[in-house]
Amino acid sequence: MQDVMSGDPLRPSLSKNTVALFANPFKSGQTEALVILDGGELVHLERSAAGWVLAPVDREKKTMASEVIVAISPNGVVWGLYIARDARTTLIFVRLAADGWKAEPTGQTQTDWSNLKLVYTPPTPVRIPVVYGSRRASNDVLKFVYLDHDGKWCAHWAQMPSDSPLPNADISLYPAAVDSTPNSLPTRFRMTYVHRDEGRYFEVSKGLAVLPSQSWDVKNIGNLLQGNVVVATAAPIDRLALGVLSAGIGQDVNFGVFYSLGEGSTFKPFRIPLPGVPYFEQSVTFFDANQLAHVYGIDGGRTVSVLHQTGWEQGSLDGVGCLLPTWTKGIREDTKKTVYVAVPFTKEALRLHLDPFPDSSPTLLVVHWNSQQSDIGDLTLYTQDLLTGRWSIEPVRLASGARQVAVPCYRTQASLVDASGVPVPDYAMRLTARSYVQVNVAGTAHFLTPGSAVEIKTDRLGRVIFSTLASG
Repeated sequence: MQDVMSGDPLRPSLSKNTVALFANPFKSGQTEALVILDGGELVHLERSAAGWVLAPVDREKKTMASEVIVAISPNGVVWGLYIARDARTTLIFVRLAADGWKAEPTGQTQTDWSNLKLVYTPPTPVRIPVVYGSRRASNDVLKFVYLDHDGKWCAHWAQMPSDSPLPNADISLYPAAVDSTPNSLPTRFRMTYVHRDEGRYFEVSKGLAVLPSQSWDVKNIGNLLQGNVVVATAAPIDRLALGVLSAGIGQDVNFGVFYSLGEGSTFKPFRIPLPGVPYFEQSVTFFDANQLAHVYGIDGGRTVSVLHQTGWEQGSLDGVGCLLPTWTKGIREDTKKTVYVAVPFTKEALRLHLDPFPDSSPTLLVVHWNSQQSDIGDLTLYTQDLLTGRWSIEPVRLASGARQVAVPCYRTQASLVDASGVPVPDYAMRLTARSYVQVNVAGTAHFLTPGSAVEIKTDRLGRVIFSTLASG
C-alpha cells in the first residue's frame, strides 16, 4: 500500500566516488555518509531524531567536490578525503569530531588528484588505510597517501611505465608487505591494471629510504589474461587477483581467479561459473575482517547479487600447486548438481556504494532506478551479518516537514482489548525497533534506532496504527 510520509528523496551525483559510507563512532557506530549532490556540493548525510538530514561539511562556506572517500585510522578516527572542484584539483583532508568535520592541514598541498580508491593493510599488527589515485595532469603517475607513525598523512608517488597509461584504466592496489615497525607501514604493493582488453600485474616497492613525496619503483611482474578481462581486483595474497571474465552480455557470469605461476609469466585463469546469474555490468568487492572477498554485482536486469568467499584451499593450475579461494555453493533443483551460487537480494538497482572498512557486516547503499519516471529512485542501505547471512534493510529519505510524499509502506494495525474483549482507548504504550527505521504514527514521522522508543496511545477504538517504509 501507499502512505503519505514526510521526506525528500536524496539525489547524489551518479559520477564515481560520490557516496562514502562510514560508521560514526560518535553515534554508536550508526552508518552515515559523505555525499556529493547533483550540483557538486559535498554534504554530510547524518541521522537525527526526525530522520536523515544533510549537514554542511564546512559551516562557513559551501564545499564543492568531485570525488570523496572516507578512511578509518587504526585508532578509530574517521577521515574524509575529497577532491576540491578547483583549478588544481586539490586533495583535502577533514576529520570527523563530535561537533562536525574539521579541516586538517597536511603540510605540503596535494594537487592534481583524480580517480580515488581506498585499501587497508592487513590487520597485523594494525590496519592502516591507503588512499590512491592518479595525477590528473599526467598519464603515468600513481599517487598514494597513508598514515605515518605520528598519525599524519604521508604522500608518495610512482612513475608508471610509458606503455601503461592510467587514464581510462582500472587499477587495484593491495599491500603485499609491511615493515616491522609498530605501525606496520607498507613497503610493497601488488597492483592489477586493466586497460581496454589488456591486463597487467605490477609490483610497487619503496627504496631503502623513501621520504614524503619521493618516487617508488614500479615493475611489471606478469600479465593478466588478455582479451576478456572486464575488471580485476588485487587479492590479499601475492600473485593472486580476482575479476570477471567476459562471457558476453546476457550470458552467465564467469567469475575468475587469476594466479601467477612465476614472475614475468601470464596469469592463469581459474573460472568460477555462476549458473543463472547474468553478466555483471557493475561490481564492487568487499574484503572482510578475515580478508575474504564478497563480490556484489548488478546484472543487465538491474538485479543485485552477492558471491561470498568461504575460505581457501590448496589447488593446482597446470600442475603447479597454489592457494585458491573457495566460494558459496548450492544444489540446483533441476539437475541436483552442486554449483557456485551468487545470491540475489534486491532489484531495480542503478548504482552500488560500499563501505570498504573490513569488518563482519558489509554495508551497501543501493541507488535504485525508478522505471516509471525513468529517473533516480529511492536509496536503501543494506547491511549483512556474514555469520548468519541475515540482511537489515533501511530506506534513506531526507526528513522534511514541508514536503509530504506518497511512498510504498507496510501498515500495521493492532487492537488493545481488556479481559472482556472491550477495546481500551487512550492507553499509553511505547513503540520500539530492533533496527533503524522511520515510522509514521498519526501523521507524524519518527526515526527509531535500536534502544530508542516513541510514546504512543491507542485511539478511541483501542487501535494503534503505524506504517513503515517498504524496502521492496
